[in-house]
Amino acid sequence: MNKKKNQTSIDLDAIMTEVLNLFTPEEQQEVIDILSNNGLEKIYQQMEEAFYHYQHPDYSSEATPIAAYLQRLWDMQTCKDYPFDEFKKDCTTVPAAELEKDLRNFILHLFIHYQGPLENAKEEDRPFKLWYIYWAMEHYRMESSLNIILEIMRQSPTFLASYCHLVQDEATIAIIYQLGQHQLPLLLSFMNEDGIAPFGKEDICSAVAQIAITNPERRLEIINWFCQLLNSYYDQFERGEDNNIAIIDYITNTLMNIRAIETLPILEKIYKRFKIPNTLTRRGIKEIKKEMIRQNKNKKNDSKKPKSKSKSKFASKYSDRIESIKH
Repeated sequence: MNKKKNQTSIDLDAIMTEVLNLFTPEEQQEVIDILSNNGLEKIYQQMEEAFYHYQHPDYSSEATPIAAYLQRLWDMQTCKDYPFDEFKKDCTTVPAAELEKDLRNFILHLFIHYQGPLENAKEEDRPFKLWYIYWAMEHYRMESSLNIILEIMRQSPTFLASYCHLVQDEATIAIIYQLGQHQLPLLLSFMNEDGIAPFGKEDICSAVAQIAITNPERRLEIINWFCQLLNSYYDQFERGEDNNIAIIDYITNTLMNIRAIETLPILEKIYKRFKIPNTLTRRGIKEIKKEMIRQNKNKKNDSKKPKSKSKSKFASKYSDRIESIKH
């Protein structure tokens, strides 16, 4: 295996300039047009062709007709078509157990009827169906719905581009955090699945890290979860299975954010054995190690500062977005 050379940190503008300089002026304009005009959906389609090979179950064999009180949600094109307050009121018309079953069935219909990316649609005009559903699942504490949330994460990059934000999707992170706090083995199992888009795995890492932030007493439990994950990935890489190698950089960045110095031994083992892309960290393992040690030394000083309760704010990301659109 080739060892990776240490790299110095550079800023985002420098990265973009460096990338664009690889193209002719005409090609540079084409790249800019792609990034500016929903052309990202074409990139997601190319990603599907490159690595996505999840075999969907037969959703139609499970699905039943959409519940009558959810028909407005199905027909909704924007939040203005179906005000959020009216959706919340409609959710109270049936028992919580029935609501959970009907929401799961609703999501199955999204899978069945999905026909491709929503071309040329402005972000504010995209369906917000999942955000409404996430609110209900969080509000009624539907922990058993984590399975259908993970099934969403198994969908194609173009599906996720249509219904979720792929880069740091705060709404999805929030619902995984709320429903998955006491289901870490299930989340770990998902992280080891093959042939699915990396975005869901990144969201899970962020959600699990958030547990350590909002529940300090569970910090070592979360560190152990990440160590299990990294050890599992190391074994996969040794077998030549490199499907998850690209998200090591994301995991490392996440661990640095929560000052998980306990994970350094397995991180060093991985970085020294394999060549890891470093889009986020932009540094070699020696610099990562120095930074984590420095953060750990500052931890005692930070612990003396007043701590704020962030759980409520974190969990309401999708509600905040819906409310902002209403006004």
